[in-house]
Amino acid sequence: MQDVVSADNYWFTDPNICARGEGGAIVGYQRDLTKEECRVAANYGWTVERLRNLQDPGSRIPVWGFVEDGHPSGDVPNASSITGQQLRAAVWSSLIHGARGIIYFNHNFGGECVTQHVIRDCGQNIVPTLTEVNKQIKQLAPVLNAPFLDGAVKATGPVDHSTKIHEGKLYVFAGANTGTGGPATFHLACGGSTAVVIDEGRTIPVTDGTFTDTFADGNAVHLYRIEGGGTCGF
Repeated sequence: MQDVVSADNYWFTDPNICARGEGGAIVGYQRDLTKEECRVAANYGWTVERLRNLQDPGSRIPVWGFVEDGHPSGDVPNASSITGQQLRAAVWSSLIHGARGIIYFNHNFGGECVTQHVIRDCGQNIVPTLTEVNKQIKQLAPVLNAPFLDGAVKATGPVDHSTKIHEGKLYVFAGANTGTGGPATFHLACGGSTAVVIDEGRTIPVTDGTFTDTFADGNAVHLYRIEGGGTCGF
C-alpha cells in the first residue's frame, strides 16, 4: 500500500488545460497559456513541484507523476493522443523534478480505439516506447533513489535538470523545457573528464568543468554519468 499524492494533469492531450483557470496556474491565473507555454513536457515536472510545494514541509508524502498513455479526453475538439516521445519526455520531466513513482492513465475515451486497457488493446503505437522507458527507470532505480546533490551542476540553456550521486559518481538528468529545445551547457562544480550519455552510445568531453549538448526538440531528454570527476565532498 502506498501513501502518495498525485494529480492527473494531461498537458499534451487535455483540450482545456491551457485555460486560465487550469494551466493558467503557471502564470498566477492571470491568463490562458499559449500553445507554446502549455504543450510542453516540462509542465509535467512543474505539476510535481506544485504538489510538493502545496504540502506542509513537516509532513510531506511522496509525489508521483501521472502521465497519460493514450487519448484520455474523449472525442471533443482539440483533444489528441499522446505520442511515444511525448510520453518519455513527460515521464522524465516528472522524475527530474523529484517524482518518486509514475502512474499511467491507461484509458481511451476517444480516438480510434476506445478502451479501458490502452496497453493491452490498442497500444501498438505507445507500448515500444513505454516499455523502453520503464526498463530504463528500473535500471536507473538505484540512482533515482539516491540523494539529490543540489547546486553541484548548473545549466545554461532551455533545460530542466537534476543531479544525483550514487556510488561515488554524479548523474545529471536533463530534459528540454521549451517546445523547441536547443543547445545547453552544463557547469560541473565537482569537475570531470567525460559525460557518458546513457543508452545513446556516445560520450562528450568535459573541458574546464563544462560540457555542451543539443536538445533537438521539446521532447528531448539526455541522461549523463560523469566520469573522472569528484563528488564535492559527499
